[in-house]
Amino acid sequence: MIQLLKFLINYEVLVYIAGGVLEVVFVHRLLSALAEWHSATFGLEKEVAQRQFANSLTVVILVGLFVLAEFILATFAPAKLAGLNPIATPTVDLSATSTPAPSTTGTVGPTSAPDLSQVSSTVTSEGCLPGQIEWTNPKAGDAISGSVDLKGTVNVSGLGYYKFEFRQVGQDTWTTIAGNSTPVIDSSLGASWDTTQYPAGDYQLRLVVSDSQGNISFPACVISVQILSQ
Repeated sequence: MIQLLKFLINYEVLVYIAGGVLEVVFVHRLLSALAEWHSATFGLEKEVAQRQFANSLTVVILVGLFVLAEFILATFAPAKLAGLNPIATPTVDLSATSTPAPSTTGTVGPTSAPDLSQVSSTVTSEGCLPGQIEWTNPKAGDAISGSVDLKGTVNVSGLGYYKFEFRQVGQDTWTTIAGNSTPVIDSSLGASWDTTQYPAGDYQLRLVVSDSQGNISFPACVISVQILSQ
């Protein structure tokens, strides 16, 4: 079923063209049958024309419904399909420390403290590709409040669709805000994030991008932000 949906989304234009051709052909037949029906003199002739009219009308309606269903799928299905391909976001284990190598002189030197600035940088932003997949508003480390217009760049070869999500730091579940299939470059992703609905604290935002085959073949772009008290 999923493969069929992907096929209909990827070949949306061809479906519209085929549907349009069928509509033109059968509307022509419909009008011809209607004219024959009105001009028929004998009962059998009228019956045949009426049957042709009914068959043509049925095909016209079915093709129209199919084209409408294709439009709805192509508009709303990409965001839903994105939710079927969750990917795990790697986290940094701050408790892990490296074991110093033994000294060749038989004495153990002092263990240097971990560089917390480097750890913070890794947590703040990971997996983003400048100019291809990145957040431009908010940016990593920003303190935000109210309704935030989410902006970024999703400009990769073979783009299928993308979704953007959030979670509070310490939680495992990501909540999808929205999704889209149109490339953007440093502009609105198509939705805003109302932070007034969530408690103040540290949060993460991520962009999950899928290729035209529905595969998550790009790294998830994750940034850390802070929601202020409101």
